[in-house]
Amino acid sequence: MAELLADVELCRLDGKRTTGLRALEDKVVAFFFSAQWCAPCRGFTPILKEFYEELEDCAFEVVFVSCDKSEHELLAYMADSHGNWLYVPFSSSQITLLTKRYNVDGIPMLIVVKADGTEITRDGRSEVLSKAPINAFNSWKSQL
Repeated sequence: MAELLADVELCRLDGKRTTGLRALEDKVVAFFFSAQWCAPCRGFTPILKEFYEELEDCAFEVVFVSCDKSEHELLAYMADSHGNWLYVPFSSSQITLLTKRYNVDGIPMLIVVKADGTEITRDGRSEVLSKAPINAFNSWKSQL
């Protein structure tokens, strides 16, 4: 996954910035396609935040890919209910590229990927909702 975003600057809500290569190397990565205006997204996001926090000591990272209509919406949504995971800046062309690459046709969508960007699952949301965090993580990690 690090290769796909190697030269892309990623941010955290706390203001820290990094490149995809540095932040994602040797981790299970999940792209979270979501938006503030989407009611199902707002319902799932706190669940994903809790899931993420339970895996704090594991090599797991979420990358938020915003489907919001403005940077203000993206930042407000993150401040309101997101974990301190990474996000692709609103102005980045990577948002469109990732949305097309993974054929995102609805949100919320959580896509877990291998280091080369190949999908492990498009149904990460269901797995987050139905499995203990460590079980989901171990299942994904075993497919790397």
